[in-house]
Amino acid sequence: MRLDARSLRWTLLLAALAGAAWLALFGERPQDRAAPPAGTVVQPALRAPPPSARKAAAAATLPPIETLRLRSELARAGARRVPDLFAPAPWTAAAPRAVAAAPAPASDRGPEPPPPLPYRFIGKKLEAGRWEVYLMRGDSSSIAREGATLDASYRVDRIDPPTLWLTHLPSGRPQSLAIGDMP
Repeated sequence: MRLDARSLRWTLLLAALAGAAWLALFGERPQDRAAPPAGTVVQPALRAPPPSARKAAAAATLPPIETLRLRSELARAGARRVPDLFAPAPWTAAAPRAVAAAPAPASDRGPEPPPPLPYRFIGKKLEAGRWEVYLMRGDSSSIAREGATLDASYRVDRIDPPTLWLTHLPSGRPQSLAIGDMP
């Protein structure tokens, strides 16, 4: 005997109804649960404080909010000038103010420090026991090997990860560049 879709649907619904009826008649009832021993005091579960109490506690920790006043009232009261929040701002940081002092003699200043390194580390490779370090300067890239000269102004003295040691040729001062640990 083969069931069509309609009779199959009715069969499944009747099976679900029978299961629900069985659970209603023979399922666990609240009075069947174990009661606490006599003389035991039952305490209600702790509840979280209501939202109004949480807001009050949070408001107690916040600083007070000043009332809004019109700019014209502030100007009449002699308050300090309110900065324009939407005024254009420069992208560069303001230069620190120079302190007026007599310049030190050239002999007291010591040797001129080398300029900051213009190179940026982009990668390294160990091949046949020798390191190659790939550097970026502006839009051009360079390969640094021990003993090589970069842009006629830096000599590669030593490549010893995590550091690349260079010498600034015009000043003769050593400089270093972090290149990361060995892989």
